[in-house]
Amino acid sequence: MMKAGLADTDKTILIIDDEDIIRASTSAMLMDLGYKVLLAEDGEQGVEIFSMRHEEIELVIMDIIMPRMGGFEAFEKIKEIDPAVKVIVTSGFPREDRFEAFIESGAAAVLKKPYRRKAMAELLNQHI
Repeated sequence: MMKAGLADTDKTILIIDDEDIIRASTSAMLMDLGYKVLLAEDGEQGVEIFSMRHEEIELVIMDIIMPRMGGFEAFEKIKEIDPAVKVIVTSGFPREDRFEAFIESGAAAVLKKPYRRKAMAELLNQHI
């Protein structure tokens, strides 16, 4: 019997976030839900990974504010590689206008930090 909310999947999700603790906790949460996970510590690395492995990546979960390459620039480059990719953007900052720009540009959803397993599972069920 599967745990509640456990995905019966081998789908891969790319997490792009500059905070070690966020990458680690989100990765653990997603693996617990049954997903494979790839990790990137900034937008530039996220775009590199996505460009090499986009055919296997079902979804990208990415932070908005990151060093080296910000979230919006990384988001646009990822969408250039695969316009159909689903992206969930996250932020710990409350500015709604940042989220609106991502939604208008094709993000699947937004998720405010800190997020919980239940909210993540529900969002993934809607978009994967």
